[in-house]
Amino acid sequence: MIDQIIGVDLGATKIATGLVNQKGKVVKKVKIATEAEKGIDKVVENVVFSIEQVAPEKVSKIGLACAGQIDIKKGVIVYSPNLKWKRIPLVRLVSQKIEKELAWEDFKIFIDNDANCFALAEAIYGVARGKKYVVGLTLGTGIGSGIVINKKIYHGQTFASEAGHMIVEPEGRECACGRKGHLEAYASGGAIERKYKELTGRKKIATDIEIEALQNKESEAFQIYQEAGKYLGIGLANIASILDPEIIVLGGGLARSDLLIDKAKVEFEKEIFFRDKATKIIKTKLGDDAGIIGAACIAK
Repeated sequence: MIDQIIGVDLGATKIATGLVNQKGKVVKKVKIATEAEKGIDKVVENVVFSIEQVAPEKVSKIGLACAGQIDIKKGVIVYSPNLKWKRIPLVRLVSQKIEKELAWEDFKIFIDNDANCFALAEAIYGVARGKKYVVGLTLGTGIGSGIVINKKIYHGQTFASEAGHMIVEPEGRECACGRKGHLEAYASGGAIERKYKELTGRKKIATDIEIEALQNKESEAFQIYQEAGKYLGIGLANIASILDPEIIVLGGGLARSDLLIDKAKVEFEKEIFFRDKATKIIKTKLGDDAGIIGAACIAK
């Protein structure tokens, strides 16, 4: 059970931190800018500041959810494309900063991939509650994914699962990781924004591109969203065919887009292999709090 644990959801643009009670409810939270462009020391400073804002006095356990490949035993961010980090000992850096700035002792920090945390939160407290086999997909600047089996995160040897980096178009567009043809390069918010700028010469965020798409079905914006939805549907079908989960939960800012998700579901139905007991595709129940709650869930 969660008992007054702090969960930190560390993203490329924002840090969302909350105090989570034993029922999985966020009782106090704060959201601040990550400021990754200012370097790791500034990010660590912001993480600790956010913890201080929600902590009653002191807690003994903190969970950190962060995008990228993470060595959970060593507390190291091995590689995070969107944060542009390699071999960052984040747990040690945050622990040292807490000891110095807050004078805390006898606390422990746990860390895992943010999409893993998202999937775990939904499996324990969210829309996938009661399900044994759950996949969570986070759709934002990039695409993250997590696999949960019987309320436990599946890590494989170390880094499972990275569905955003499955190949959906061999020798296709370059992904943020530097390789080509990945799902993230076609169906993420970053991919939509890059494609829009390529076609129109204008820079817009994904939500504004969607507004334009809804206003004009003949526009480049609409075609971009249709293409992104198609590739997302292919990715979902691949996940379902390999893992056969009961449910795939969609979260992240882009999951709010009915235009994207409706198209993805149509493509999913076309491509899915198992039809007698098909995987359900459902949006998050926990919303923006899922990362915080999931981070708290790993801090056992």
